[in-house]
Amino acid sequence: MWSVSAQFLDAIRRPPAIKTRVEVWRGGVRQDTFGDDGLPIYAGQVQVDGTKLTRRTLTGLQVDATDDNWALLSPVGTQLRCWAGSTSHPSPKRTETPGTAPSTPRWTR
Repeated sequence: MWSVSAQFLDAIRRPPAIKTRVEVWRGGVRQDTFGDDGLPIYAGQVQVDGTKLTRRTLTGLQVDATDDNWALLSPVGTQLRCWAGSTSHPSPKRTETPGTAPSTPRWTR
């Protein structure tokens, strides 16, 4: 039997945490200043169907559109880029080159 670390055992015994984030983009540049937390999300559901051309579909997205964020969200051409995944252990931070857009699904206002 191979020996494993306590950190390894802890990681596989714990269910992964679900992490979601919504970023505000316009003209290929991220506009919001919420960092890794993204725009506050109140509701939404991602459905996955591997048999369809559009595999993942987001429905019912509700974000914080209060007066503080309205100027950020209202201009024509604003894109909300939505991320969902799971984490079970620390991972390296995602890095992007300023002024470039990662290849991700986009939902346009």
